[in-house]
Amino acid sequence: MAFGKLFPPASGDDFAALMMAAAKAAGHSDSLVYDSDRFCLKPPGDGVAVMYLVNAYDEYRAALPWNRRGVIERFARLYASLDSVGTISPDDARANLRARVRERIIFEHLKLENRVGGAQAMDTPYRVLGDHLTVEVVYDLPQAIRSVSRDQLAEWGMTFEEALSLGAQNLLSDGPSRFKTLRSGLYLSEWRDNYDASRLPLPEIVPSLAVKGRHVAMVPSRDVLIVTGSEDPEGLVAMAKYAQDVLQKPRPMSGFAFQLGARWEAYLPPPEHPAHALLKLLSAQALAQYYQQQANSLNALHAKDNTDIFVAEYMAYRDKKTGVVTASASWARDVDSLLPRADQILLSERDPAGGIVLLGAAPWERVAAVAGDLFEAQDLYPPRFRVRGFPTPAQLAEIAPQPLT
Repeated sequence: MAFGKLFPPASGDDFAALMMAAAKAAGHSDSLVYDSDRFCLKPPGDGVAVMYLVNAYDEYRAALPWNRRGVIERFARLYASLDSVGTISPDDARANLRARVRERIIFEHLKLENRVGGAQAMDTPYRVLGDHLTVEVVYDLPQAIRSVSRDQLAEWGMTFEEALSLGAQNLLSDGPSRFKTLRSGLYLSEWRDNYDASRLPLPEIVPSLAVKGRHVAMVPSRDVLIVTGSEDPEGLVAMAKYAQDVLQKPRPMSGFAFQLGARWEAYLPPPEHPAHALLKLLSAQALAQYYQQQANSLNALHAKDNTDIFVAEYMAYRDKKTGVVTASASWARDVDSLLPRADQILLSERDPAGGIVLLGAAPWERVAAVAGDLFEAQDLYPPRFRVRGFPTPAQLAEIAPQPLT
């Protein structure tokens, strides 16, 4: 019998209580409130030092029973350290700043969550990288990594660009390039210092690796940067499989692949490519999670504002025979909706008895080409489009939706 069955981990609510006690023991200065709906700890009132517990709880559950307490104490120390950055001098900052790559959804989710909770979010500057990632400036504490706000940069007399440049140079100073060759043209980072993924945008690192074609990289966790070439099918398949394994472990990062051209951009090879199906699956799984997080926050915000808008689901399906992944969004007549950007749109309406009639499915590009004037792009990531109307009979005939197979 597995140890996890003999010694089951605490429930989510009990884990939150353990975290609160550990944070207090670690010296956190504020009393804390547990928000079970958002699964986070926060100071009462308008405090912005919110600790979301998902990653900590995932790591706690994955740990062996005798290691769980260490997970709790480590995250508690990290949270307790959030108050300490304000006492840091500019000289100390210059030596300890780092450029950090994170998933873009983290910042976008916090924006929505703070609108729901009515709190003032910390103004953390960042730059978007490859559509799905961001680069921010952090202060590297002995036991934690702390995001740096715009106000803190101003106190140190730095602009964001200056701090970002310093952070990048400090990463380069942390040690020479460290990559293990998994096979010819496929490389795995070996720093293992919480900043492997953050070295992705450094021009001195990835471009120095010899690959076939353009450089393609994935960052499935903060300690994994894996690189191969766009003209190396076997390397791309191996990279995707390695990333898939990492993404199933605690604290996963990004399921997207990125290609380096003039800048890093999201990458997916054509459908006939041997790596397409798996890379599409990993990106669709990531987007499904992002869209679900976003939908939860949007629904809570709409309930708070008493706004009647249907937040459509991002529905990704994998064909068991072909392995092809297709993402769909549902657009219904007479329903004010927010559509996620998907591969295809399912068009529907109600019959006289009130039942739902599926008119068929059509590729997103075709629907947008015919009825794009009905799409209102929203200031959201991942992207959504508000549709208040519906295609006319003539437009539907041009769209020619097909039955689902």
